[in-house]
Amino acid sequence: MTSFSRAAESITSCAKAAAIGYDPPAMRRVLIVSIAVSLGLGSVAFLFNLSVRLPNSVAIGALGAAPRVAPPVDNENHLYVLDADGGIHPFGGAPPVTGNTVWPGEGIARALVLTAGSTPSAVAGYTLDGFGGIHPFGGARAVLGAAYWDTDIARGLVLLDGGRGLLVSGYTLDYSGGIHAFGAAPAVTPPAQWPGQDMADSMVAWTRAPAAAPGGWVLDRHGEVYAWGSAPALAPSQTWATWDIARGLAGGGSGGGSTERLILDATPLNDGWGAYYNQRDARWASASVGAATYPVWRIGCLLSDLAMVYSHFGYGSTTPATIAAHTEWFNASGAIFNSALKVPGHSTSIVMNPDPSWIAAQVSAGHPVIVGMNLPKGTTHFVVLTGRNGASDYWTNDPWEQNAMHVTFSGDWFTRGPVYEAIVFI
Repeated sequence: MTSFSRAAESITSCAKAAAIGYDPPAMRRVLIVSIAVSLGLGSVAFLFNLSVRLPNSVAIGALGAAPRVAPPVDNENHLYVLDADGGIHPFGGAPPVTGNTVWPGEGIARALVLTAGSTPSAVAGYTLDGFGGIHPFGGARAVLGAAYWDTDIARGLVLLDGGRGLLVSGYTLDYSGGIHAFGAAPAVTPPAQWPGQDMADSMVAWTRAPAAAPGGWVLDRHGEVYAWGSAPALAPSQTWATWDIARGLAGGGSGGGSTERLILDATPLNDGWGAYYNQRDARWASASVGAATYPVWRIGCLLSDLAMVYSHFGYGSTTPATIAAHTEWFNASGAIFNSALKVPGHSTSIVMNPDPSWIAAQVSAGHPVIVGMNLPKGTTHFVVLTGRNGASDYWTNDPWEQNAMHVTFSGDWFTRGPVYEAIVFI
């Protein structure tokens, strides 16, 4: 009877953060930090090297006089963290808030803003959910006319005039860059749009914009910043062209942020060792594994590793999609048979519970080694060891973590655990 790798015996053989399994950094829920007037968060806090008149609010006197100048605000006692389920957590001496909406276990909260009239004894504001719902707390007035969707696409929220106008006015940002007015806010043209893509991360309002001509900036997932309305164009201090890594652009009366996308942009990576393939790459993430109904992004870590080993031995046209299409290599659950773990012209050895010294010897000899690991929450994951990193570590290609080509095996990875299996190709 044809055997198959123990890790492939169930659909938990690879990283499946969005469905079951563990919660790697790439898919961890974002804690969204918001302050009464402003505080940066995530990977892109404090993006601009500019004269700052409000704490972390953008004010650019050199670009011309503005009709409104917001007074200095002390935000020391107005610091809060929004968790993914809508919980609002004070820190730095801030008082607790009351009346906020929560969604236990749903991970749908997207933004938090406080009204300009908040005081240490009366904190009011709004949270934004992923469907576009804007929820007041602390006695804040209801919002009228906000856009609403039947799926999770809302990403950012800004208030105009601190929410003190006749109507609570402002804008919400959707994931493809659309900017949607509510209250008495005038319509604005989005500065950048990505139809059908989850690319926009967050937005801020320009605190010195004319009252009749609002403006601000939108942040995308690569760190690019786009001016909208009357705001001047600004250059970001850092961008990441091939990474979905930028998180959070904050300013006065604004907030927002996102988690990393499950399906990643196609990012071809290769060097002298071979190609790097991510199982969540858009080129094959949704392809079925063999005849199974499970997609590559969900159970394709081992087959993605195998494709990388193929490339190492000169088979550059072999990709995860190529391997997943071999229905005869997998059982009905998508588990790959041991007989398929081979590369033409090379031999394969599969060792259960391998001795660490044996793995070290194989990698030192220049042989690629795929290792299977038991993860803390009962799932398993496979990575490729591509070389030695000193006496006690390895360079590793991890098919789940974003752009994880020749990263260290050691470190604060959620995709690491005790090794129970090693597959060496000679």
